[in-house]
Amino acid sequence: MQTYWFDVFTAQTWEEARTIGFSVTGFSASKRSVVNRVQPGDILICYLKVKKRLVGVLRATGPAYSAEEPRIWASQVFPVRLPVEPVTILSDNQSVDFMEILPNLGFWHPENLRKSFARLQGSPTQLTQEDGSLLEAAIQAAEVGAKSELTVPRVIEESVVSFIPAQTSANVTSIVALDSPLEAISRELRVAQRQAGEPARFERVVADAFLMLGFDVQHIGRSGTTDVVVDSRLGHDSFRVIVDSKSSGTGRISESQINWAALSDHRQKANSDHVVIVGEQFAGGNLLRFSSEYGVGLVETNVLVELLELHHRTPFAASDLRALFASPGLAPEVVADLRQKSQTYQRHWQLIAEVIRLVDGFSRQIPPIAPTLGHLQGALFAALLADSDGSAPMQSSPSDLDIRDALAFLSSRAVGVLRSIDPAEVTGYRLTLSPRAALQRLRALEAAISEFNLPVPGTSSPVQGVSRIS
Repeated sequence: MQTYWFDVFTAQTWEEARTIGFSVTGFSASKRSVVNRVQPGDILICYLKVKKRLVGVLRATGPAYSAEEPRIWASQVFPVRLPVEPVTILSDNQSVDFMEILPNLGFWHPENLRKSFARLQGSPTQLTQEDGSLLEAAIQAAEVGAKSELTVPRVIEESVVSFIPAQTSANVTSIVALDSPLEAISRELRVAQRQAGEPARFERVVADAFLMLGFDVQHIGRSGTTDVVVDSRLGHDSFRVIVDSKSSGTGRISESQINWAALSDHRQKANSDHVVIVGEQFAGGNLLRFSSEYGVGLVETNVLVELLELHHRTPFAASDLRALFASPGLAPEVVADLRQKSQTYQRHWQLIAEVIRLVDGFSRQIPPIAPTLGHLQGALFAALLADSDGSAPMQSSPSDLDIRDALAFLSSRAVGVLRSIDPAEVTGYRLTLSPRAALQRLRALEAAISEFNLPVPGTSSPVQGVSRIS
């Protein structure tokens, strides 16, 4: 079976390798013993440092040898050389962002980025089959333009997509998208909750989950302290939650695993408003009784995963989520209320889209009509009456206030998709641009907001309110 190796280049040495057709790669004399382990057929994953890009795949075609001539690289001789052939060479606009792939590699240390990169110092560095296959497949995908566009809101999440081979073999041509951050964190929550021997693993992913929910997060996890501190820093509406993560090999958290007095002490020391325990499943009886007496919320992992999914579709206000932290015990009624809120948000957004469609349709009449609030309400109600198969975009009739809110948003100065004919009387509305251009404007708004340098769950360093203290 071929072995994978990490081969580091600078922008200059990569271009110098290009001039000789990527037929040779070279290393310093101190790396002779490592390079001698590279066998014909082994794969070298090529990485451009500083830019942190994956740029190609080379295959060793023979054993290592020593030579100082011809002089290939201007910066150093690199006398330990390896004959290679190019397998995949990416152009500048095809190169793969290594930071997007890194969280899915076996040597990823989310709490210590420097430690992750230390694993790759002094190439060639041997990679595991899993890591090597993943990196090779990502480069192949970039070459054929097969990289999926998974949108995860960054404003909190960007498309962080990596690729793995559909099967492990020397000649992999089929690839599949691995995970978006939401999928990765949800999967890790389900795995880590059973890793009782690695409690820090569950703590880290729980911290990432609350970060994804829009909070400032500190992962502390030291003996005698709470695991995670969650802050919502919103001025007069600010609040703090301490979170205790409980993993269990059986999946069931018993009352004996919880030190209620210690939680109360941690709450006072952290000046926290609420205390929450996260675990796969909680036993009943005394555990539920003590959670009520001590005012501790219980959040099962599957509930946390569901909240992440709902928040991804319809981001919640901090006040929406606070009810979950403020309710002792399991509080299923709060979770049901959050589901309802998510559906309400979706209906509001569907209404905005439907208003754009209706105004466009009215404008295409001969003569064109500038619809009023009454026109729009009537058209929406008529669509519901005519909907025999449940395919209408709106499944219930919106109120006057709902429609007014949608019109106010679309005609605001910042958005400007609609224009009121007579703002004083609000007699009717017209589109200021086509529906397609309206969508582009809304996407431009999203892009402008995304310029904020917000941390990404699973890849964040201690910046802007997010810290990991190991």
